[in-house]
Amino acid sequence: DETRIITYVNDETGEITTEMPRILQFSTQVQLIGQMEEDRTKLEKAQRKAKEMETARRKLEVKINHSTREIASLTRVVRSWESTSVTLRKIVQGWCFFVIIEGI
Repeated sequence: DETRIITYVNDETGEITTEMPRILQFSTQVQLIGQMEEDRTKLEKAQRKAKEMETARRKLEVKINHSTREIASLTRVVRSWESTSVTLRKIVQGWCFFVIIEGI
């Protein structure tokens, strides 16, 4: 377990101490505040992006719901046309049978 002791030297006075000088403490705090501002800006950007993505997701969900309803509606139309085509085929077959009998 190696312990390191940091010493600070004042070049002007030759003073040596293990206590961080106040000006260095102050500048470190200013740097931290600057970093906090950057982090806050990044966070705000990320929050805006998340909100935009949520809005886009909701729009897509609405489009999907609309498409699903449209598909269901078209499916009903196709089934209706299928039913109509069966009925028409029977009617036309009946006419053909009638024409054949009349033609005899």
